[in-house]
Amino acid sequence: MRIRRPRTRDHHRRPDAGDDYAVSKVPFAAERPGRDFPVLATGAVTSVFVFALGGSMATSYGIATTVIAAVFGFVVGTVSCSVVAWHGSGTSMGVDAMSRGAGFGFFGSAVSLLAYALTWIAYAAFECSFIATAVHARWSAPPLWVLYVVSALVVVPLTWYGVSQIAWLQWATVPLFFIGVAYLLVKSLGEPVAGTVPTGVTLPGLAQASAIPLSIVPVLSLALGDYGRFVRRRDRRWAAPAGAALMMALWVLEVVVGALITARTGSVNPGKYSVELMGVTGLLWVIVTQLKVQFVNYYGSSVALTDFSARLLRLPWGRRAFLLLTGLGAFLVSLFDVIGNLGYVAGLMGVPLTAWLSLLLTDFFARRGGRERLGTTWTEHRRAHRIPVGWPEVIAMVAVSAVGIALVTVHVPGSYATLVALLLAWFLPPPLAWALRRTGWFRSTVLATSPGAGWRDEPGSSDEDSDAQWNKVVCVTCGKDTFRCDAVQIHPSGRARCFACDEARVHPRGQ
Repeated sequence: MRIRRPRTRDHHRRPDAGDDYAVSKVPFAAERPGRDFPVLATGAVTSVFVFALGGSMATSYGIATTVIAAVFGFVVGTVSCSVVAWHGSGTSMGVDAMSRGAGFGFFGSAVSLLAYALTWIAYAAFECSFIATAVHARWSAPPLWVLYVVSALVVVPLTWYGVSQIAWLQWATVPLFFIGVAYLLVKSLGEPVAGTVPTGVTLPGLAQASAIPLSIVPVLSLALGDYGRFVRRRDRRWAAPAGAALMMALWVLEVVVGALITARTGSVNPGKYSVELMGVTGLLWVIVTQLKVQFVNYYGSSVALTDFSARLLRLPWGRRAFLLLTGLGAFLVSLFDVIGNLGYVAGLMGVPLTAWLSLLLTDFFARRGGRERLGTTWTEHRRAHRIPVGWPEVIAMVAVSAVGIALVTVHVPGSYATLVALLLAWFLPPPLAWALRRTGWFRSTVLATSPGAGWRDEPGSSDEDSDAQWNKVVCVTCGKDTFRCDAVQIHPSGRARCFACDEARVHPRGQ
């Protein structure tokens, strides 16, 4: 008989133990069937940002080169997103929790959280710019910077209580988005060719254009990994690749459509040409559909900043304070013409995420099999069993990111700096972390302590067994039931402490 949990695993957590809440695995009762995953995955790319991306690539390298680079992005993105989503479903953990077990450690993974938050802020700035320029194209009287302020702050009250109250909008706007895309494409095909798009395919142009998909794949992979933790384990073998392939196929379609529209209108800004081609309808389409994307950007940034500050800075601020900070950051970044420098900003944000993703994938396949002979699928997420900081991984990510960002900031048109920076971020961090781990200064194990065999929650086990009633233990501190995979074994006899009480023991209230 299937036993479902009536409450989530954090039902007894302390109010100030919110930082470790993200580590708690998604219970079976909260997981969703695999058929929902491909639908959720499409929401990650229903943004006019992808149209701007295609238009920017077409303006610089031509439509044919854009199509080839987009297909290259489809292959790389489908493989990467499938793997991360597969492991997210298998471990029932988000990418931050997986990173802690991948060698970064409890405090070390805060570096990846900061990179994640800054990326969400950058993408929020893109959406602010699209909405503001759409309004400005219809009514040019208000200064553009005022529209930036309004578009950046209007999202804050809508996400003040989280995203559950606007979940209906996420679903309702997906068909609206694609109806608008079809109408926009039909309207644009009636326009004469602007003549601003190069023709032909060159090897240097193809190499430079390939840097754009490489900079986008990491954020899509990591976002899909967070979605994947809600997919039931038994469905992941087909749901993860299906969702990744569908998402990347839509991404390619939107890139190509954006390139075709730019070739007709001469503009890379969807906010501008949507209003020029569809009038007030285009304005409403941009505002409604992109507010949906902004909810995700603001919520993701505020959660990541909250966890980062709680873990390293011990600030008492809550998510809402960082929600305001996200809006301010989106406004400030919007002032720097992010649409005109789209490829540059995307490359800049893509470097640290690529280094993070590279280390995560390496842990999945190369190192995990040799870690304490624990197998190839097990990930330890409990703080008591993790080292505080995995310096080899942290140094490798920070060092390679610094070099890559320095290369990207050169920003020389026609150069290969962005491509070189992204390739370094893909291939350099794993061997650098491996070399550091074998030096005298950074020699250390990945786990602080290794739990007994009966305390390992293998992704290969069934969902029902993980959440079954017999898999509960009693916390010696608070006396409440908790699940083995969320508890810390403190005695060979089986006595354990729940993760909330273990967090309180390490960081007592008031410290």
